[in-house]
Amino acid sequence: MEFERPQVAEFMRTIYRRLFMFKAGVVVYLLFFTSACSAQERTLTQQQFWTEFRQAALLNDNKKLEAMTHFPLEVRGVDDSQPATRYKKEQFDSIFKKILNQPVITMEGDKIITNTTKSVINSTNTITKDHIMTGDSFRVDQLVFELKNKQWKLVRAYLEE
Repeated sequence: MEFERPQVAEFMRTIYRRLFMFKAGVVVYLLFFTSACSAQERTLTQQQFWTEFRQAALLNDNKKLEAMTHFPLEVRGVDDSQPATRYKKEQFDSIFKKILNQPVITMEGDKIITNTTKSVINSTNTITKDHIMTGDSFRVDQLVFELKNKQWKLVRAYLEE
């Protein structure tokens, strides 16, 4: 069976179009897949950070906590309109002790439950979607964490004084 020149040209155009569509599909797939993996890796990184931070807080390992904190640490009152106080590394031990021991009031059904920030840290094993504020920040109760220079850090805390 012989093909005429126009038939061959049309056949080749069809092949090139299909090849182009296949390549475009592969590129779209790879872009989607890598962004999904990136988001998943970030969540795992948040969880790994939280696990280490939680352990250090429960063991009162202030040296490790200092390394996991961005200084100056911003501490605000219950209302964001109140000015923030910034604490240097040298002040971390005393302010973090206050943050851990502050009362946290929650509702369970019709009961008012009073805990401390430390007990909330103890009961929070896993970072969930409810903790995630943005792709680069998450919050556990009174503690806010952000991605700074590709490392998770405690950047802000809320303290009722």
